[in-house]
Amino acid sequence: MSALTSSLDETLAGRGQVALLAGEAGIGKTDTTTARRPLATPPATG
Repeated sequence: MSALTSSLDETLAGRGQVALLAGEAGIGKTDTTTARRPLATPPATG
């Protein structure tokens, strides 16, 4: 999971990334992406 978080950090820093989350049904792919969605939101600037 740290690789996914690192990829999000790189994206927010302006360096494009591609991540693939694959696996059998029911192992938590949706929960994993839902939990990390707030991390993918750029910080507010004022």
